[in-house]
Amino acid sequence: MTTDSNCAVIGSGIFGIQAVRELTRRGIFVDWYSSDPEPGGIWQPMPWGKTRESTELVNPGWCIAAELRMKPMVTVQEFRALLKSWSDESTNLQQRYFLACVDSVVEYDSHVCVTTSHGEKPYAFVVVATGHYGAPHVPSDWKGYNCYHASGLQDLSRIQPHQSVLVVGGGQSGVEICEEIIEDRPDIRLSWCTGRRVRLLSRLSPPRHAGDVRALYHER
Repeated sequence: MTTDSNCAVIGSGIFGIQAVRELTRRGIFVDWYSSDPEPGGIWQPMPWGKTRESTELVNPGWCIAAELRMKPMVTVQEFRALLKSWSDESTNLQQRYFLACVDSVVEYDSHVCVTTSHGEKPYAFVVVATGHYGAPHVPSDWKGYNCYHASGLQDLSRIQPHQSVLVVGGGQSGVEICEEIIEDRPDIRLSWCTGRRVRLLSRLSPPRHAGDVRALYHER
């Protein structure tokens, strides 16, 4: 099978938009697949998105957009417009297949094959940016014996007392899992690896514990 020199990005949320943006900036042509009608993920207008028009990002110092970091508040309309501008930067290097269903992503030695309602197509590489609860899940042979994806870790009962646990990732799921361990499982020895400087504050712990919590941060 001949492998196309271009790549595919599956998903059109923030991560999908950023993946397309970075690839096309390097002159790489991207086939962009999404089940949504337009880029934005949860930031799209309802009913496709999940953010209300009144949503504001309070103190968005964490924001991936440098131009918004100094603002005290950012409205959903501002953030939505920013995402659109990013997704439209290099439309000449994009082929969008939106409102499309991705049936499977299969990796072979020489290529990755993506099967959709438009047929089957090989790629040099594929970026799957469908989020924790999206589909398809990659890798498809995830065992979960001693290593769990956030989407499959429904509670902490699988972790034995006094086990050492490493949480990888500073996104919402990583933060919530760390907070839950701190609050509910003090018997677990927790380490946290993230490239982001995230402040952890347990919802049930007094502020005096904040120093101990932040010590869990390890910059890669």
